[in-house]
Amino acid sequence: MPQALRAGWWVPLLTLLLLCGVAAPSHAQRGPKVVQATATVAPSPARPGEVVTLSVEATIDPEYHVYSTVPVEDGPTPTTLKLEREGWEVLAESGESAPMMKMDKNFNKMLGLHYGKATFTRQVRVPQNATGTVTLTPGLRFQACTETGCLPPTTLELETPLTIESGGVRSEYANPISVTPAVGTTDTSAEEGTVTAKADDGLFGFILTGFVAGLLALITPCVFPMIPVTFAFFTKQASSTGTSIVKLASVYCLGIILTFTALGAIMAATVGAAGANRIAANPWVNLAFAALFIVFGLALLEVFEIRLPSKLQNMAGSGRETGGMLGVFFLGLTFVIAAFTCTAPFIGTVLVAAATASKGGDWVRPIVGMTAFATALALPFFLLALFPGLLAKLPKSGSWLTTIKGAMGFVEIGAALKFLSNSDLVWQWQILTRSFILAMWIVIALAAAAWLAGILQIGFNTPSGRMTVGRGISIGLFIALAVFFAVGLTGRPLPTLEGGFLPPMSYYWGYKGAAAEGLPPAHKNDLAGGLKAAEEANQLVFLDFTGYTCGNCRWMEENIFTRPEVQKELGKFTRVVLYTDEENEKDENGKPLSLKFQEYQEKTFGTIALPLYAVFKADGTPVQGADGKPLIAVYDTDPAVFLKFLRDAQQAGNK
Repeated sequence: MPQALRAGWWVPLLTLLLLCGVAAPSHAQRGPKVVQATATVAPSPARPGEVVTLSVEATIDPEYHVYSTVPVEDGPTPTTLKLEREGWEVLAESGESAPMMKMDKNFNKMLGLHYGKATFTRQVRVPQNATGTVTLTPGLRFQACTETGCLPPTTLELETPLTIESGGVRSEYANPISVTPAVGTTDTSAEEGTVTAKADDGLFGFILTGFVAGLLALITPCVFPMIPVTFAFFTKQASSTGTSIVKLASVYCLGIILTFTALGAIMAATVGAAGANRIAANPWVNLAFAALFIVFGLALLEVFEIRLPSKLQNMAGSGRETGGMLGVFFLGLTFVIAAFTCTAPFIGTVLVAAATASKGGDWVRPIVGMTAFATALALPFFLLALFPGLLAKLPKSGSWLTTIKGAMGFVEIGAALKFLSNSDLVWQWQILTRSFILAMWIVIALAAAAWLAGILQIGFNTPSGRMTVGRGISIGLFIALAVFFAVGLTGRPLPTLEGGFLPPMSYYWGYKGAAAEGLPPAHKNDLAGGLKAAEEANQLVFLDFTGYTCGNCRWMEENIFTRPEVQKELGKFTRVVLYTDEENEKDENGKPLSLKFQEYQEKTFGTIALPLYAVFKADGTPVQGADGKPLIAVYDTDPAVFLKFLRDAQQAGNK
């Protein structure tokens, strides 16, 4: 074993790698020129004040395709045509030739794809002071993919001359032409059933998470060896008392399940739905969760051992001396306490996931999560009672249990970064960027591979001896995971991680938010000031409930709010932005504004989900729809839906 690694000299090496991650760019790098494009502008010559149309003809490599201009949630980078030139007003959305609607295997979604040749257009207004011949420099941003992989998003910078003549605005070029989304043909050649269902992020998905955590807890040194020992106790008890083994196992499992369910119920009673949302956004709580996950990870690596207080252990020990079925029930409780050293990290993971949930049924998550966890943990005892022959097929205990537990410790440490990132987002430090977190995950994955190989010494039971097939496969999986994260460092999207686990791509040092993209100025955390300003300007109030840790909020701001037609409509409102996870600002009574805003949102609209958009009159009353309920909008990837909401609100509010 190299003495340098044993002595801890690997720490500076990891630090160097992390610094490389910080330096890694958050934007995409240029890829191969798989798309060639030329730009034209019409009419030419044009006159000051007229609307001209930029057209880009793109020729796409036969092996590749690019995507439609319509953004799709968890999908590819949509194609956009931009012009950044001072004084030139960009109008309407990007237009495009008809794409082919096809099941794209890279994202497992039905998407609009362009093959071979495609045309993209954008309308701009010529400034009144423009004269002579100018060179326009539109940029075509796209993501090129084959049927099996994608290149990073790329921007082609183009040039096209435009001659400007004197004269008045001609009527045919006075206003932008309405852009109707091009509807292409649908490729029906794809086999049915090729769509991979999106992971259920609702209650069922959470129950599955708890159950899987229970299965993982089974293969730990504190739990697995107890399975045959406990079954032997059942056999002895059944022969001496004449009680059915199935009945004994059922009562034993009931003791396990009720113990964990009670723990979940306690948490549900102390947290609740709104409390869960506040926990998820509180930076200090997120820091505590991060520390907890690091402790869990180190415990799984056996750097130290987590123990319950001796009094609690003694109470369970005295309880199991009780005879009969009650004694078997207490034996299940004893199992829970005896296995606590190994199961604590998994219990903590499920409870933290329940505490940070932000969807419906939050209060019930700790209960069902712990019930699912306990059911998986108790399942082997019940199955062995039904099918005793399975006992002979169980693998023998050994060092492989410790190795699996240690590998899961690295996963726990990696998960801690998600909570650190939440704190960074709330405090807007802009340190834990997407690149930084990916780089740290690369380091952790490589460290796990080195630990499994016996190179990196951590804890009391670093794997050693002859390399087994299982260890070899695990090493390969962690290395593959490191490569996957490295792909994300190039700027390519990682659909399974974007939004929920990683900060936005645009979140980096110096990031100013979507306001830098031309959004109207907003009153931040000042509803009273916004109402007063709206009254003075004779406008309605556009109220935006958002959060620093809300990935969907950032997506709306960066992909919907920045569209010219949306900006035009938003300009008709007085914007007020209320952060429901802002911990630094307090009202005159010392109450955090975030809590105040969240309670106001829940009372007025019956939900604490983010983002939520509503429109108010200057007197503070919500604008209502035809059904008499407040008009609201939520996260939606279709800009037409958001535009309709803004226009309907304007019409209803100005009656």
